[in-house]
Amino acid sequence: MPAVCIGESEGKLHCVLITEFGVHVWALEDYLDLNWVCRYSITLDEMEAENSEFLCNVQQRMVSGIDTAPWMDPLAFKDDLLLMRVATKIYLYNFGTRKMEELCTLSMLGPNSMLSPIVPPYSMSLVLLDRQ
Repeated sequence: MPAVCIGESEGKLHCVLITEFGVHVWALEDYLDLNWVCRYSITLDEMEAENSEFLCNVQQRMVSGIDTAPWMDPLAFKDDLLLMRVATKIYLYNFGTRKMEELCTLSMLGPNSMLSPIVPPYSMSLVLLDRQ
């Protein structure tokens, strides 16, 4: 079962899927015809090779399915940046540069972060929020 999140980039709705085959970002190009276009696709092996300081045996861990929660889970997507959890750490992945940046560990988010869901700020609208 894929790990999924939705987000926005360039004013379009996007859907991020992470499976044992890789990370795929789909953009809704036409709302009337429900035309989805794959904007990014990277295999887990490619992602690991380009970010080996952070990732190890990604595909094997995704396929094993030992845990009930996915080993790699997308949390939020905005402007070609993916916030994701990998095991017990939170990373920011930039699709433009194909590089990862470690942001924090789950333990830094509080004592119940391993049990409670992580909820990044999110709006159910593509309308930009006033930040003043």
